[in-house]
Amino acid sequence: MDRDNATGGRGKYGLLPSLSSKLLLLTFFWVSFIVAMLGYTMMLTWEYEQATDLSVAVTELRTQTFRSDLMSNPSISETDHREELAAYERNLERIRQDNGWMRMVFPQVEDSAEKILAGIDEVAREWFYVLRPMVESARLSHTAFNPDTVKMVTDEYTALEREIETLRGTLLWRARLVQITLICMAVVSLFVIMYLLLTWVIRPTDRIKAAIEAITAGVFSKRLEPETSSLEFGRIAQGLNRMTDSLEGLMNNLAEKVSEKTAAYEAQNRRLSQLYEITSFFGETHSVEELCDDFAERLMRLTPAEASSIWLLDEAGESLAFAAGSGLHRDTFAAMIDGPVPFPLVAPLLGQTCSADMFLGAARNLLPRVQGSERTLYAFIHPFAVRSGAKDLGVFILYSNTLSAIDADSRRHFESFGSHLGLAIDNQRLIEKDRQYAVVHERNLMAQGLHDSIAQTLSFLNLQVQFLEDGLRKNDRPFVEDSLKLIKEGLQQSYDDVRELLLNFRERLHSESFREAVRIVVQRFEAQSGCRVEVPSYGNQEDLSPRQRLQVIFIIQEALSNVRKHARASRVRIDIESGADYVVSVTDDGQGIDPALLAERQKTHVGMNIMRERASRIGATVEVSPVQPSGTCVRLTIPARERVAH
Repeated sequence: MDRDNATGGRGKYGLLPSLSSKLLLLTFFWVSFIVAMLGYTMMLTWEYEQATDLSVAVTELRTQTFRSDLMSNPSISETDHREELAAYERNLERIRQDNGWMRMVFPQVEDSAEKILAGIDEVAREWFYVLRPMVESARLSHTAFNPDTVKMVTDEYTALEREIETLRGTLLWRARLVQITLICMAVVSLFVIMYLLLTWVIRPTDRIKAAIEAITAGVFSKRLEPETSSLEFGRIAQGLNRMTDSLEGLMNNLAEKVSEKTAAYEAQNRRLSQLYEITSFFGETHSVEELCDDFAERLMRLTPAEASSIWLLDEAGESLAFAAGSGLHRDTFAAMIDGPVPFPLVAPLLGQTCSADMFLGAARNLLPRVQGSERTLYAFIHPFAVRSGAKDLGVFILYSNTLSAIDADSRRHFESFGSHLGLAIDNQRLIEKDRQYAVVHERNLMAQGLHDSIAQTLSFLNLQVQFLEDGLRKNDRPFVEDSLKLIKEGLQQSYDDVRELLLNFRERLHSESFREAVRIVVQRFEAQSGCRVEVPSYGNQEDLSPRQRLQVIFIIQEALSNVRKHARASRVRIDIESGADYVVSVTDDGQGIDPALLAERQKTHVGMNIMRERASRIGATVEVSPVQPSGTCVRLTIPARERVAH
């Protein structure tokens, strides 16, 4: 778009449409001109200095010409004579070597350079061929110079000086001309810059300022004329005109737009309140049937539908079964629950506005129909998915004779209803499964407890009854009395085991008070076994979740039960440590346990398996080990990461 604007702007704004490009090019030309003029002035100054040096050297040579006449006097020493001649020749050689600068003069000053070069060559010839031989001859012959010859040589130097002065005057005039040109250019540039600044910047800025002031004053009818000074100001003018158009439209349609926004906010608030109502209801505990019935009733209030129905998928996820409905005539239920509806027939229709002829085959059971007829009661059907995440749980359908279409916002709103219903149903099913699992698990624990205690005792009683029968047949009264005593002890043991199991499964009543629950377990154990139990510290129960506290109590119970049945101990110590890991140790001073026997029974011992299974529920571990000099230690460890997770 910018490239198109730039291309189209070349005709409107000239060869250089951009203000920045104009300023850069103008600055480049002006600086280049100034640099060129300053460079030329420097060159003229350098040439002028060279010409001045040459003039001084020529003047000095003319002076030395007069002095050479004096040097021919025999009273002057030979050394001074030779020194004077050498100085003359050095000056002459210097002006001959420095005349290379004359060839660098650009442009050359008429023919001054050629005349000066010719004059230098002429005075050099007259020195070597006329004046010096005459000086040598006059010194040897002790005669005076020829005045005419001296005058001729000095006239040559005078002519050379005049040529140099002419050159210097020309160079000085040119330097002054350049300086005058620079002054004139500076004055002209001032007016040019003022004109360009006025044309390119000030006037467009004033026009834009006037337009902004008009907008500020509430006048939106004023528009800027197309700006031709530069592309930048043209774009600003176009943007300002577009903004003015928008503001004018906003002001003209302000009431309409306010009402539109108000309606949109009211609709959004209504949807939010509906979602809040739905989520509040689903947040409570209800059965799946109650969820569906209430949801169907709420759909009649929260949507413009005339009737609604809810269908849930079976466990295989293939067929839909009627779950609830609202606004449906009772005569239509028989047709709707006539049989399951295959879900693949309905899935492609979800989220669309459908007509009755779009439901083919068994899918027509989803439609309320006139009794004894295939004619449907509603013209428009709107099916929506009931989902929990990505898992389909069913569909809910809105029926209407007037709701021919649903806008995108309302469709998303109704789809969120289906998502909330799906989450609530899925959550309720998980709660039911968890409850069933808990019941099955407790039954399994009870069965294990019965097997570990009562079943073994009954097996012992069965064996004693057989011994009693043998004793009665043999009329062995002492043996019979011993058997009866053992049978009584076995019955008492069974009674105690049953009582302990009942108390164990009632222990949930004490799960909220960890210290009280442990104290009751310890007191019951002391009453049953006669052993003394020491609990130095109960730890910090706040470090555990209620579920963890309950399982810890069960494991302590099971460990004490094993002590009562097998250890023959007199003292038991329970240590509860609330460090980084939560550790509970139950240590007795009984007969201990053989490590080899422990390893052999590790997988078959019911009591140990019960403790390990309960520990695994809370991410803990149970270790059973012998202690010295005698006894056994059951150690429960709940890692710190599991305590945080729970």
